[in-house]
Amino acid sequence: MKNFILLILSFFITQIAQAQPAQIDFKIFGKVYYTDKTPVADWDVKIINGSGLEVIVKTDKNGAYATFVKVNKDSITAFEVITRDPCATSAVSRKTEYNGRSQSSGPIDFIICKSNTGSGACPVKFTFTTAADGTVVFTAEPDYPGAEYSWKFGDGLTDVGKTVKHKYARNGAYEVTVTVKLPNCTSSNVQKIVINSNPNPPNPNYSTNASCCGKLNVKAITSSSTTGYNFKFVATADYKINAVTWDFGDGKTGTGIEVEHQYDSLGTYKVKARIVGDNCVIEMNMTVQVTDRKVSNGNPCAFDFNYTVDRAGLVTFTSKFGTKYEKLSWEFGDGTSSTDENPTHQYTKAGEYKVSLTAVINGVPCTLTKVIKISNVANNPCPNDFEVKLDSLTASFSFVSTTKPDSVYWFFGDSSTSNEINPKHTYAKAGTYPVILVLYFNGVPCRLVKPIKLGNVRGSTVEISIKEVNPNPAASDLTVTVKSNGAYTVDLHIADVTGGAIQKHTLNLVDGENKVPLMVDSLQVGVYYIIIYHNGTPVTKATFQKI
Repeated sequence: MKNFILLILSFFITQIAQAQPAQIDFKIFGKVYYTDKTPVADWDVKIINGSGLEVIVKTDKNGAYATFVKVNKDSITAFEVITRDPCATSAVSRKTEYNGRSQSSGPIDFIICKSNTGSGACPVKFTFTTAADGTVVFTAEPDYPGAEYSWKFGDGLTDVGKTVKHKYARNGAYEVTVTVKLPNCTSSNVQKIVINSNPNPPNPNYSTNASCCGKLNVKAITSSSTTGYNFKFVATADYKINAVTWDFGDGKTGTGIEVEHQYDSLGTYKVKARIVGDNCVIEMNMTVQVTDRKVSNGNPCAFDFNYTVDRAGLVTFTSKFGTKYEKLSWEFGDGTSSTDENPTHQYTKAGEYKVSLTAVINGVPCTLTKVIKISNVANNPCPNDFEVKLDSLTASFSFVSTTKPDSVYWFFGDSSTSNEINPKHTYAKAGTYPVILVLYFNGVPCRLVKPIKLGNVRGSTVEISIKEVNPNPAASDLTVTVKSNGAYTVDLHIADVTGGAIQKHTLNLVDGENKVPLMVDSLQVGVYYIIIYHNGTPVTKATFQKI
């Protein structure tokens, strides 16, 4: 009886197996191009079968995509292949099918436009409100599906997300920037906000709703002048402009929708513009890299440094180089030194000090000396630093001061705070957090900022990319937009199709977008590469056509 039952079960299992249709892999592939036939990388392509099953694949650097889907060997199966065109109001669709014989679809290519790509194609704005505890809540608008939102709060701190919270350590005016990034465009909006509160954690009763959009452009221009570097700046907006005021970042200003300005030296300049309309006033800024337009070594000793002194005798030095140096050293005039590019130094006595910056450029040693004056720093209660002890995601904080503070405020960089003297804080996840300590002595604040790193942090690598070359093709001048995730010194080469460098420029990039105006009128008609090197290694490349 047992053997009979097993025989019957074996028969039914065999019949069920034979009833299952055989399946094979069916390949669906193709490419996505722009209208100028350049490939579109990292672009979504969606594949849907007749039963509603969806598969999303991305194009590679050559614009190609491919995937295998399961089909019944003896059945006809229809597929719809879909992608997005920035210039179209609806998705672009192609049809294909497995006909029971072929093992692939044949190439299914798409040609899309890029007229809506680049800066300004996805306008963004933000609103903000203030909670009772002084926390400012920022919200970006509109809500772009799949977009990345990033923030700069104007006090050196940043965050990511559509809605973020931030607490300022002191009163003042701050320029807040929100940037939205989509696969086909990047756009930013800058507003100035005012924090005005008591010495306790900021609690400004202030809000705004920005609905005005503007854009700044810069281009290099030729001039009869034999000195300096000339540029034209243009402001545009989505409303009627009544007036524009400019701050060119070199101590000089201008007015007008279109203005020309001459820089006297190479370097990195933060340009600000205030665009005024009937119902809109916006303030915007951009970073302009002024480079030598000729291929020459120039003056190897053309560098400078600036400094700021706080009330406690802490000095922050900032060096400015027009070309790359091989070696650098500082002498602070009190027997101490540093090899940092932009050091800070604490003086313990009032007086005048000769500060020297020595740099070796192209094998030539150059020294620049300035005399700085330090006011009375005696009995300074402010600590120079605070200590952090890490245990996984938990950080223990402490500081040493000669005087007991009236009040203590810690800001842990993740929207959490404490007023304990030596607090302990556990973070939710690994990352780098800017921790702020604010102490009050007789009503006067001291402020210390230190970034702390917990766990394995992504994004520590250098990320530099050429976002735009405009205009392209170019006849006499063009502007290269370079995005960087930090401050780096890089070399920009204009090269022919063989890779041979025709022009070389040294750039001091800042975090964010950098505008690099270049003159190309001396180049012959043809195709050229723009290549950026970091530490001798190429990190990004773009192509442009000279006409």
